[in-house]
Amino acid sequence: MKLAQKYGPKTLADYRTHYQPLADVIRLYAEGRTEEPLLLCGPPGTGKTQLATLLPPALCVDFDPANAQMAIDAGLDTGIGKIRSAKDFCETYKGNADNFTAVIIDECDRLSSEAMDALKHLLPAYHGKSGMRVQFILTTNHINRVPAPVQDRCHRVQVPQPTPEVLHGFAMQILNAEGKKYDPALILAVLTTNLSRDGTLSYREFYKRLERLMGQ
Repeated sequence: MKLAQKYGPKTLADYRTHYQPLADVIRLYAEGRTEEPLLLCGPPGTGKTQLATLLPPALCVDFDPANAQMAIDAGLDTGIGKIRSAKDFCETYKGNADNFTAVIIDECDRLSSEAMDALKHLLPAYHGKSGMRVQFILTTNHINRVPAPVQDRCHRVQVPQPTPEVLHGFAMQILNAEGKKYDPALILAVLTTNLSRDGTLSYREFYKRLERLMGQ
C-alpha cells in the first residue's frame, strides 16, 4: 500500500503545513473571508494539487465533486477549449445550497497564450455575481511562467517543501503505525540525505524514502 495514499490528508483539517503564511491563507478561505482565485505555487511534490482538491469540500457543506468540480490538467491539454468548457461548467446549476462551483487548473503555466488570455478574463467573471459562487484554484511549479495579468487576479501563495526536522516526527508516527521500529537517529539520517539546495525535502520524496526503507 502506498504510504501517501494511506497517511496523506483526507480532509482540509488533516492537511499539514509548517509554513505559517500558507496556514493563514487556508484559514482565510476556509472561514469564508475571501473567494478570490487562489494560485498555489512551489516546487513539485509539495502537495499543491492535493490542497487544491481538499479545499472545495471545506467551502460548501453539500459539495459533490462529481457535479460541482471541474479539474483541468494543463499538462495534458493546453488549449483554449478547456477554458471555454470551464466557463460553460461554471454557468450550469450545481445542485448544492450555494450553487457552488470549483474549478482546479493544475500546472496552469502550461496553458497556451490564447488560453491564458481567456483565463485572465474568466477569473474575475463571477466575483460577486448573485445566485452563484465560483472558486478557481490554480497550481504551478513555475510561477515565472504565469503571466502577470493572471497572477494579479489571484491570491498567490507559496507551498514550500518541509525540512527533514519537520518531517521527522511524522515519519516516526507512520513507522510506528506500520509496526516498524527504527532508531530515530537513523530515520533523520534517511531524511537528510541528498536534500534540495535549501535543505528541504518534498512530500513525494519523503514517502518514497520511507517505502524504500520498509522494503515496499
